[in-house]
Amino acid sequence: MSTVKGRIWLGPTDAETLFETGWQKLTEEDFEVLREGRVANADLVIDTIATKKLWTLDFAMMPQATLTALEALYVVGTSAALSLKVERHDDSVSTYSVKMRPLKRVRKWAMDAWYWATRLELEEV
Repeated sequence: MSTVKGRIWLGPTDAETLFETGWQKLTEEDFEVLREGRVANADLVIDTIATKKLWTLDFAMMPQATLTALEALYVVGTSAALSLKVERHDDSVSTYSVKMRPLKRVRKWAMDAWYWATRLELEEV
């Protein structure tokens, strides 16, 4: 059995949980932390403080137990940064300190069990 490429791990440092499957789409983007304002002659001055990353994971169908585990992980992350590990195309693994945004979730399927479409957002600290 082969391993899925592009795996991610998330959790407290040295206790990350593998998300090998289950997510539908991973978006990774860079954003700039800026300080900007107008000076006396009305020119706009923009200072780039840092460039950070933002990840979005979309889950098409997640059982209630997985959602509950992610909600617990969010609570852990409110007092300390979480560790995110991202496996790259060349099998290297990049590690980042991140904060998790509150979960966005939609119950789409009327079934005996509860299943959710969920969006997980992680911002590099």
